[in-house]
Amino acid sequence: MSGISFRLKLLALVMAPILSMFVVIATVVVIQSDQLSSSQEEVIRNETMASKKQELLQYMDLALRAINPIYEAAEPDDESAKQEIIALLNNFTFGRMVISSFIPMTVSVWFCLIKMNAKVSIVGK
Repeated sequence: MSGISFRLKLLALVMAPILSMFVVIATVVVIQSDQLSSSQEEVIRNETMASKKQELLQYMDLALRAINPIYEAAEPDDESAKQEIIALLNNFTFGRMVISSFIPMTVSVWFCLIKMNAKVSIVGK
């Protein structure tokens, strides 16, 4: 007779499938949890980007509406209109972002468009 009793052999035979099922279920839960986490991350990223794009379009629309009277009345390369637009946009704050760091590029592009008689439109409208 071997050193292991019949009870221990029976207990090992019963416990082996239970422990293997536990390992399989735990592995499946970890894998599915990781997949769900990845898909939720992608959904949240896409929704956040869509929200930020919409917010940016609204800010651009607000800025364009504010400077439109100056834009319509300005002549090409009108330096006083440029300075007036810069002063106006310097007072704008969009949430935590202050627009003044973007003004020189924006005004230059804006007046290049005026000079070329191009019409400005917001993408997505």
